[in-house]
Amino acid sequence: MRHAHNTHRLIQSIEQDTNPALREWLSNMLRGQRIEFLEEAPEIVDKADHLTEQGLANIYREYVVVILQRLMSYLRVHHYTFPPEQCSALPGLLAALHDKKKFDWETFLEFIRKLFSLEHFWANEQVNDFKYRNQILGDIAELIAVGIDNDAYDFDPRLLPLTEQILLVLVEKTESKCALEETSMNTFLNSSKGMVFWVMMEYTLRLARIKNTKQMDFRWPQAIRADFTKRLDKGIESSFEFSFALGAFLPLLLDLDKEWVIDNINYIFPLKDEHRWYVTFSEYLLSSDKIHESLGFLLKEGGHYQKALNTNFAHHTVETALATHICTFWLEGDEDLDDKTSLVYQVMNSNNLNFLSAVLIFFSDQIDNLSEANQMEVRSTLCVLFKVLSENEDEEGCRKIFGELSKWVVFIDRIDEDALEWLKLSVRHVTWDIGVLVETLLTHASETPREVGIIYLELSKRGISSLLARRFEPDEVVKTIRILYKTGHKKTANQICVQFAEGGLDFLNPLYNEYQS
Repeated sequence: MRHAHNTHRLIQSIEQDTNPALREWLSNMLRGQRIEFLEEAPEIVDKADHLTEQGLANIYREYVVVILQRLMSYLRVHHYTFPPEQCSALPGLLAALHDKKKFDWETFLEFIRKLFSLEHFWANEQVNDFKYRNQILGDIAELIAVGIDNDAYDFDPRLLPLTEQILLVLVEKTESKCALEETSMNTFLNSSKGMVFWVMMEYTLRLARIKNTKQMDFRWPQAIRADFTKRLDKGIESSFEFSFALGAFLPLLLDLDKEWVIDNINYIFPLKDEHRWYVTFSEYLLSSDKIHESLGFLLKEGGHYQKALNTNFAHHTVETALATHICTFWLEGDEDLDDKTSLVYQVMNSNNLNFLSAVLIFFSDQIDNLSEANQMEVRSTLCVLFKVLSENEDEEGCRKIFGELSKWVVFIDRIDEDALEWLKLSVRHVTWDIGVLVETLLTHASETPREVGIIYLELSKRGISSLLARRFEPDEVVKTIRILYKTGHKKTANQICVQFAEGGLDFLNPLYNEYQS
């Protein structure tokens, strides 16, 4: 190679006046590997006096992708190098894996096993204030997660026992770095400890798929089960990552081992430990689209939902999920709106706009699935919601909820005075496609033409030009206004036609002219 002379010169000067970071880093590489690396990455030669450790790491990462198979050969005999090199190599391996490079999983896992057996690996925690070892452990976990999550990566099932051994070391040795205020899925996965818990669950699911364990009492490995059980003791595991994992993975844990979840419910959700409870219950709410019957009853009877209603959650999405869970209880007949101590009563009368918005969205999504009895129950909430919302109409959040409230017109059998009041108020703030509203008002026009006319006038006040972007059928509007004319509400019908025309919608003009003679 054209850089061969410079490469040998650079190697000879390693112990003299070369960049200190480069000197220490290269001196820990095997000589043959060192020569090959410098020849593959000539930037090292050209910039030796200027490269930082991060610069070295970036170059080495690219180098790993190029010489993946040769690196695997080195790993078979070379168990330990300077920590920054390992830290840089692992993302390179990950990049190679995503590039569909052929990957020798057995060699990699054996290298990790041997690496973990070396005392000096555990003795060297960090370099220049950066905890390389913890980063390495997280990168190892991420590599394993990618391998076992996708069958396309040729991860031989016979390697799973060795993988389990490595995971049990990772979970014991990896340090936590998540703080309470940082708990989210992104921070969880960016934490080395969080990545370890993630890969333990991926490993468990992979094993369950392979062994087809559906008929077993519990479907996760005994050693992983025992490790999770041990960590329920805060004295052993105090990390927020573990609390996060319990909440986020709870639906999967229920599927894997319902009895373990039920038996340990008070340890998974420790009521007296505010921080751990907060993290776990938040993630449980966000991760559980459906409430497991046994678990939901236990958490409700144990006071967890009541505690959640009294908790100030940092993210409104948690409050939305909480209200959705409580609406589900109500829909299943476990809550009574007339009982002031019930969860649903507290939600409806909370003045919490996140709760009220979640209630509206939940039942809007359930429209097609509600029984007649459920629809009657839903209608009974309209007055409650209207009373609360009408007292706060000027608040921006409240106005958005009013727009959602108009969707509930489909639950109305007859537009009486109560329904008229909340519909008048809600259509002033409608921001959604109004096709459902227009269609439903047509069905009420013959029986309650006066009320339908008043609602259309309120809709006109919203600004006809703003309706241009909304989807609705003009023919249905024409049919509705024609009914108003035929039932003796000419003055109201005229006003509607004029307001539509002034707003740029002239499709009512022929109808208006027809009834002016």
